[in-house]
Amino acid sequence: MTQTHLAREVGVSARWLREVEGGNPASKLDDHLRCSRYLRLPTGHILIPLMFLGHEMAFPQQLAFGDFADLERRCIDLIAERNISQITRQLTPHWWPKSDAA
Repeated sequence: MTQTHLAREVGVSARWLREVEGGNPASKLDDHLRCSRYLRLPTGHILIPLMFLGHEMAFPQQLAFGDFADLERRCIDLIAERNISQITRQLTPHWWPKSDAA
């Protein structure tokens, strides 16, 4: 696949794609995520280091060689599991108890 083809598919110019690939600080996270998505690459190599940065922690470079697709799935599963009981409670109707007077 050429840069021109990828750029067209993700909606940027070929020149801008070269800037994104080159690490231009003006590039947006969305540019990187769209390229990863189109290429069917896990986005963990972008998002997980950002999580470390957001907590002012150094990202261990050894993690960059792991299976990011599996790590992404595990993160999504954890988020779903933590929230499923709350969502279930919100969506389950709470019927009023029958009154003896009725």
